[in-house]
Amino acid sequence: MSRATFCRLGLVCLLTLAVGKGCTQRDPTDNGGPDDGSDDPSASYVPDPEVYCAPADPSRMIERSLPGGRTVEFPVNQLILLMNEATQRSAVEQLAASLGGTVVGQVPDIDFYQLEVPATTQAELDALIAQAQANPNVTSVGYNSAPRLNQTCPAQSDNQDIAREDQCPFAETEYFQAVTMFDAFREHLTLHRVRVGVVDTGVDPATGEFDDVDIFYLNNTVGPPEDPSPDRHGTAVAGVIAADDDFSGVNGMASRFVGSNLHLVVGSVHNAAGFIVYVEMAASAGADIINMSFGWEQSDPYFEIMWDTWRRVMVHRSTVLFVCSAGNELTELNGFNYAPAGIGLSNVITVAATARCEPTVLSIASNSGSAVDIAAPGIEVPVVGLGGGYVTSSGTSFSTPMVASLAAILKSIRPTLSPAQVKHYITAYGFPLADGSPFGRLVFTTAIQELLLDMGVGDPIRSWIDPMGLGNAGASGLVLSRICPPGMSYSVDGYGSHDVQPVDGPLGGMIGSPSATPTAYLIGNDDQVSLAILTSSATPFTLGSYVLLQDPSSISNGAVISFEEHEAVDFGPSIAGTLTFETCRIDERDPWNGVNPWVVFVTGAFEGVFEVHHLDGRPPSLHGFEGHFNMPFVVSSVAGDEVWEYLENTCEGGIPRPTSGP
Repeated sequence: MSRATFCRLGLVCLLTLAVGKGCTQRDPTDNGGPDDGSDDPSASYVPDPEVYCAPADPSRMIERSLPGGRTVEFPVNQLILLMNEATQRSAVEQLAASLGGTVVGQVPDIDFYQLEVPATTQAELDALIAQAQANPNVTSVGYNSAPRLNQTCPAQSDNQDIAREDQCPFAETEYFQAVTMFDAFREHLTLHRVRVGVVDTGVDPATGEFDDVDIFYLNNTVGPPEDPSPDRHGTAVAGVIAADDDFSGVNGMASRFVGSNLHLVVGSVHNAAGFIVYVEMAASAGADIINMSFGWEQSDPYFEIMWDTWRRVMVHRSTVLFVCSAGNELTELNGFNYAPAGIGLSNVITVAATARCEPTVLSIASNSGSAVDIAAPGIEVPVVGLGGGYVTSSGTSFSTPMVASLAAILKSIRPTLSPAQVKHYITAYGFPLADGSPFGRLVFTTAIQELLLDMGVGDPIRSWIDPMGLGNAGASGLVLSRICPPGMSYSVDGYGSHDVQPVDGPLGGMIGSPSATPTAYLIGNDDQVSLAILTSSATPFTLGSYVLLQDPSSISNGAVISFEEHEAVDFGPSIAGTLTFETCRIDERDPWNGVNPWVVFVTGAFEGVFEVHHLDGRPPSLHGFEGHFNMPFVVSSVAGDEVWEYLENTCEGGIPRPTSGP
């Protein structure tokens, strides 16, 4: 698979976008989704005739060069205005007339307006902007420019199954563990409808990845959604949240959890007026959460109007959670130099990106700083491909919908959560970054568990999460071991069959280093029978078979069993056999550094022959044995890079690492 490479994108990758799309309204009669009945969450939505915008004329588009080789694109005959709050409409019309223009778009509730003016050059437009700025009723004014879509250009792939090296975003956020937990939780919960707005370049249903999700398309409610962008930026973003769980391509991070309770509210836009109008429309259509994978930075011309307007939008829509991408300009966000990300409101989450397969390290391109709230994987994220399947794409554009997905899950579990409460669960229960950043990184398991505990959830969920009643979420490995209990079952000729469960006594294993005995060790003991199997070799732990052959002088590669249930304790070592490790799954990482595997759930089997010694004086006897196990193995803190690399590159939930060997 080819790999995505970084490119600065202020629509550099989207210059062929159909600029005439994005500001047309029609009467809503059908949303183009699979569920068109009266229970459609947006069925009662009627567009406000006072909220609208005008498309740009493609023949009037110009570019302005910016420092660093960037460009910004905008229509030379349009500008946008943010008036002082509660300005009379008559004052807006008088201003428009003084500029020789007319009002062609507006959001009156926030005093935002789009004007068409008689400019034919950038200099003429700048002069009209300066004239408007001098009006005492004007807060700020600027170009109707396109934002940065915070991505890098995607690599192409026709793969239908996500390759192991592309699974890092799921492993790093404990998504796999959360899915296993939630599959057990689901039947004990009542999930509620949640609406996620995706205001972007649109959504392309022809990919086949949105057949099972209801989409309310704001641009054209009588027809199917579309995404005119050549790179399908909006489709990729929406897919991270809501792609079908159909064993092909990618699974949506939210749809995998909440299923048919997830509804998308989609707007297809490309310039500032369109983004502002369609975010307002998405909120009016009932969006609980709006994903905003775009932005403007301080160096953009007339940045002030973008910051002022987006802050006013988000204050006006205080019941909506806005999840915003931090951007990819290597900028320290301080709350005033980027928009909409970084604006410090309780209903805004600003999302940075972590490096590929390095969950505790920020991406080299990601913006950061005190105004960032959380980081999520952002390099080579699997997203919906042009013809189905998946491609990998990079940038905070794709970190952001992961956070929006977790927000949607939390909101579906408890719909009364305010935006500030959702933000708290996401940001307070992330894991720390290695550089000591004031924000952490996204983790699905902890946020979900903590919400359920705070809700006062009953058994069996509480017994899985917090059996001791400590009021804190359990480590993911421990929770999974309670949901999917480990066990060991085996039989020994002449001694019957035995089952060891965690409630009976010690059950578990350990993975050590090649230089320390044993390489692997497992034990099951229920106070009646005790079985211990050890392997020791000059190679690290691996899946596969180990020979169990008793060394006369010591137990190196073998098994020992004792039967305390008999009147005279019988015990004995194996004299031949095999131990096979079949599968492994990383359930938890080192709680001190958050990086190396710490608890690995292993399944396997064993068989062989014991030489049993009898303390009642009988001569030793031979007894065949066989069994299987599934149990957590604790990985030694000194296991070493070779062991950790193997586990990461082999076990489910691993974060692939380059090998350190020659």
